[in-house]
Amino acid sequence: MKNIILSFICLIAFVSSCSKYDDGPAFSLLTKTQRVTGTWTLTKVIVNGEEISPDDTYTYTGNYTCYSPTGGWTEHTYDLIESDSYEITWEFEKDGDFSHLEYSTSNFQTLDSFSCVNYQAYISNNITNSTNSTYADWEFSSDKLELEIDYGGTSQDFEIARLTNKEMTLEQKYEGIKTEYQFEKQ
Repeated sequence: MKNIILSFICLIAFVSSCSKYDDGPAFSLLTKTQRVTGTWTLTKVIVNGEEISPDDTYTYTGNYTCYSPTGGWTEHTYDLIESDSYEITWEFEKDGDFSHLEYSTSNFQTLDSFSCVNYQAYISNNITNSTNSTYADWEFSSDKLELEIDYGGTSQDFEIARLTNKEMTLEQKYEGIKTEYQFEKQ
């Protein structure tokens, strides 16, 4: 009985010392490569402890000059609102290939109306979709505490805070700014 209890205590001590990453997991049957391989969706970005949204809204003021039927030029001011939303995915392949895909949707909306000869401005929407792709190579640092992404001469290092089969948290520190990226596997 003493041997069973001693074996159990040793097993607990071993498992609790297995975690390389601050946020775990404490133990995994999958290798680090098996856990990181796959497609990850960025779910949250935290900069110096404050969550930031990947979505943006901007308001612009513009001017449109038109010729008046009675002669002369008339200038009209209008507002344009741009709303952008993003979906960002990172894909790590077992052979070391990496891809960063960014899907964005922009919605431009004018809020004012005015009338010119041969021109009528009114409340309108214009939705634009775009995709940006970046390809690189990835590998673990020698101690497997960081992911290194090489963009063909330019490298970025991310400290691994958490790496499970479904969740990954990477941290990057640059000029006193700490950025945390939280991902979920697709």
